[in-house]
Amino acid sequence: MADREIIEVSRLSKRFGSLQVINSLSFRVAQGEFVTIFGPSGCGKTTLLRILATLEQPDQGTIEVNGVNGFARHEEYKGKISVVWQDPRLLPWRTALQNVTFALEMRYPEVSKGDAKQQAREAIKLVGLVDFADHLPRQLSGGMRQRVNLARALVLDADIMLMDEPLASLNEITEKRQLMNEIAKLWELKRKTIIYVTHSVSEAIYLSDRIVVLSDKPTVLLEQVEIPLSRPRVLTSAAAEKISNHISELFGGMIG
Repeated sequence: MADREIIEVSRLSKRFGSLQVINSLSFRVAQGEFVTIFGPSGCGKTTLLRILATLEQPDQGTIEVNGVNGFARHEEYKGKISVVWQDPRLLPWRTALQNVTFALEMRYPEVSKGDAKQQAREAIKLVGLVDFADHLPRQLSGGMRQRVNLARALVLDADIMLMDEPLASLNEITEKRQLMNEIAKLWELKRKTIIYVTHSVSEAIYLSDRIVVLSDKPTVLLEQVEIPLSRPRVLTSAAAEKISNHISELFGGMIG
């Protein structure tokens, strides 16, 4: 794990009406670290990610990147992050390459069209879609569309990538495995700071340096679990199964 902290979440709370979703949540993420936010469905993981992306305002608490407050210095903070959502939401009339180029043009309008296209091609290459760059979204599989979604985040070259259950919309097990491997390879290559949301123990163990385990609502921090396993990981290994069993035990054995 890197030794310089880049993200600090401090005493974060969020309520929707009478429902307390997040309750005084605090944790830190180091530069270049892959941290997974794990918890049961409906516990507030996506709400937390939306707060980190400054799309939701917390009732209490702060989020900072290297001392830059996400809400007091919003534009400066926003420039440090990119987001991979569960639903790719690609523009159906644009090709894969054009969708990636569009993301760059929207974030950095000062970039020339030629430079934007070249950077988009490099991002498309990183996710293994060179041969499909000129395909429309309807011509791509679910896994390919999610790779375009990933390329849109990569092309922004932000310090931090937030990922909201990027495998959840995929039906095919093979596509999920392929994209999970792709994410792991990209992290090894780029060493971006990644905060990844999932309710899958296996995803969390396979990808993470550390797992921030959340309770059910009102969501509090149960434990931070270090993953001291070499990569690539074998989920059927005794060490991986021990971690999985430990996390399951935190929920009374109801999550596996």
